[in-house]
Amino acid sequence: MTQPRNTRDNPPSNDPEPGTGHAAPAAATRAPAATDSPEASALVAQPSPDDIKATRTRFQQMTGLVLCAWQAFVTLLCNRAAKNIFLLAPCGAGKTLAFVSTLLFNPRDIIIIVSPLLTLGKQHVQNLLNMGISAVELTAKTISDDLIRRISACRYRAIVAPPEIVNSDRRVRQLLRVPKFSRNFKRLVLDEIHCLIEWSGFRPEYKNFDLFLSMMPLHARILCASATVTDAQRLSIMNTLGMTPTNTELIRLSMDCPNLFLMTLEMPSSASNYEPLRMLLPPDPQHLPPDCEPPPKFMVFMNSKIECVLACLDMMSQLPPEHRDKVCWFFSDMSDEFKAQKLDDLKAGRIWGIFCTDSAGLGIDVSDVLIVI
Repeated sequence: MTQPRNTRDNPPSNDPEPGTGHAAPAAATRAPAATDSPEASALVAQPSPDDIKATRTRFQQMTGLVLCAWQAFVTLLCNRAAKNIFLLAPCGAGKTLAFVSTLLFNPRDIIIIVSPLLTLGKQHVQNLLNMGISAVELTAKTISDDLIRRISACRYRAIVAPPEIVNSDRRVRQLLRVPKFSRNFKRLVLDEIHCLIEWSGFRPEYKNFDLFLSMMPLHARILCASATVTDAQRLSIMNTLGMTPTNTELIRLSMDCPNLFLMTLEMPSSASNYEPLRMLLPPDPQHLPPDCEPPPKFMVFMNSKIECVLACLDMMSQLPPEHRDKVCWFFSDMSDEFKAQKLDDLKAGRIWGIFCTDSAGLGIDVSDVLIVI
């Protein structure tokens, strides 16, 4: 359980969650937000339509990009910093833009983004740099005393790191004791927060935010973002992080994607029979010419690494030698260079598809994948 930040923290709340009528589990105590009581919560005004319109207009003037109304709503909530935020939005909706755009409106604010994958972390940093926001990635390879000194001097507005760095490296926690950094640090962003539940078995640092949270300044808030968290998982995560229904704003977008069509095919009883996946290839694949038209781009998600390998090898066996490099397997513990190259190949159409674990689906931006299994 998360330790209290100080003795002024409110006791855990068992108030019914708004709109559900069900009591949320008792949350670990945290720093008092401006809305840590039902009475205070009722006094916090929501962003008005005029506020949202003005934010969208100003953001477009600054960047040339257009915020959706819900992204502007999240930006305004981040600007006000009165509550924690739990953001549930579908893949590709633009969650990242929603929580980093606040940095353009608050030129001194600093956020720390906890990212589960180095590939996704690099993508965050590049997106921030493209917006003109100074950002740095902290990894086991890049962290150093010199880099920590530059971060403590507020040289970077966004720090992106995996949970192992945030929770295990004492130098990162000590940043919260540097007065200048502490004053400007406004939000801990936990991206792909479902990993706290689903990956903590083999990445235990995902459940060890206790010490970092206990050292956070009183004005700092938490933002959790995901596309796949269930209600039960969300309540468990909130309990772990000390987020209560009264100090947390829940923002839930519709998961209905009208451009997605679902189809169910019966698989053979043998789990090792991958023959049905051959339908992803063109007819008579063993006689494909070198310059053949590629099939629709695909991603096949498997439950384990060995299944990825076996399914991919089965598909390779159906292709002539010159096309066997058009498919590959992809999972989290492969080298960063390999993963980056294969994602680039998939985007550019140099490969037709990948067999992957769920790590490949976290935050990637491949717009023309037509089939997902």
